[in-house]
Amino acid sequence: MSIKNEIIEIQKKQNHLKKEIQRIRKARPKNITKVTFVMAVLIFILEHKLYPLFGNATNFVIIGISLTVLMIVCTYLYFTQKIVKKERKIKNIGLQLYDITRLENNN
Repeated sequence: MSIKNEIIEIQKKQNHLKKEIQRIRKARPKNITKVTFVMAVLIFILEHKLYPLFGNATNFVIIGISLTVLMIVCTYLYFTQKIVKKERKIKNIGLQLYDITRLENNN
């Protein structure tokens, strides 16, 4: 019976990780939108201080858009990396479950 309890606990961990991945995937577009909004607000607030550094409006807009795109890509990669790590854990748990059930069937 202890092996079955162990299997159930491991399956619970695996299901929890799968739900976390789903939650992260659902939240990713919202977080990217938040980053975009925050960058737009920062550019708007700091416009008067940063504008003289760039010389004209075209350079300022190009730099602002570039920084925003860079932050969006970084955010996307961050969440993708979190998902990949959790998927690796799920795979390892699946292998662990396979080994346990195989041992149980051999006995």
